[in-house]
Amino acid sequence: AAEVYQRAYQVDVQGTTGAGDAGYAGLIAALLRGESIQTAASWFCAAGACCCEAHDAASGVLSLYDTLSRIAAGWKLRSDTL
Repeated sequence: AAEVYQRAYQVDVQGTTGAGDAGYAGLIAALLRGESIQTAASWFCAAGACCCEAHDAASGVLSLYDTLSRIAAGWKLRSDTL
């Protein structure tokens, strides 16, 4: 068994409703596409972070393409995690 650590992405938190569900969706999407466990952890955190940028559970969630584009563009990680 292995442990994977992923720092959180920087966001202006507006709410946390649905962040866990969004995160697991990112994790499952990565695993279904055959990505590494480290990439899956990154997608988990990214999807959950996007969700936190809205007051409700769904409007902050981006498409997979837009979420990955945000990561690729250098989305900053929080320095106070891990």
